[in-house]
Amino acid sequence: MGVATNLFYVQKERQDIRNLDTQINQLQQTKVKLEQDASDITKVSTDMDPNSPEMQMLNQRAEKLKDIESQLDSALKLKQTMEASVNAMLPTSEGFEKSSIQRTFSNQQQ
Repeated sequence: MGVATNLFYVQKERQDIRNLDTQINQLQQTKVKLEQDASDITKVSTDMDPNSPEMQMLNQRAEKLKDIESQLDSALKLKQTMEASVNAMLPTSEGFEKSSIQRTFSNQQQ
């Protein structure tokens, strides 16, 4: 592979890591907000009649929040796995980049 190609791959992997970091942070922030919303529902529901329509609606919303939290956890694990994979590939790409540059300059000196 040429120097330009290696540089492209290294830059792409670094950008992928930045993008994944951003997505992971957004997922974590969303999860914190979701947990706070679930806590608020629990606080409100303690003063309500368990058989009231409002309480049933709150219970349904709490269940939806649990489902969403589960989906967020899955997405978060996926993004973290992807980030680990890209982080594992980066040193190899950087090594190829370095060796390509060295070969290019050593070939020019001959």
